[in-house]
Amino acid sequence: KRIKLADHKISIKYYYENFDPEAFDESDYVTLNSWGLDVYKHFEGFKGLDEESAEAIALRWIHRAANYGSLEAQIYLSEIYYYHDNEESYRWTKLASKQGDANSQNLLGWIYAKGYAYGGSDYKEALKWFRKAAEKDNTCAQFYLGWMYDNGVGVRKNYKEAAKWYRKAA
Repeated sequence: KRIKLADHKISIKYYYENFDPEAFDESDYVTLNSWGLDVYKHFEGFKGLDEESAEAIALRWIHRAANYGSLEAQIYLSEIYYYHDNEESYRWTKLASKQGDANSQNLLGWIYAKGYAYGGSDYKEALKWFRKAAEKDNTCAQFYLGWMYDNGVGVRKNYKEAAKWYRKAA
């Protein structure tokens, strides 16, 4: 029998003690992600649960939510893997970017510009993602676009275009 968390008023402790990832309804990924974060943030509240165990449980729940399409979970995974696993960070950042999240699009532009995923910079891809984020008023992406045009990185130098993006970022 599948459980829909929103329909139950059962404590996180119950789910920690009786965790069965197959019991969660796919449509409940937002709650699943939220509960995963709660377990990680409040792990000391569970008898015998250390930080490492809480992180493993939380990541299981958050991964499941992200795989079902939770934008919040994808963003979270993108951020936690950023300094530890470039390919995983890239994977989750790209999924969140495709859902239209401007911060993720900016980060994906940065990942392409710096060559953090698969080695070597791809300035055309960086420009594409910075532009998507900049058009949604992401000031960091607007600055990076200005910088790319100002310095001719991935595009021809264009001081007029650079100034336009710098002004928007200001």
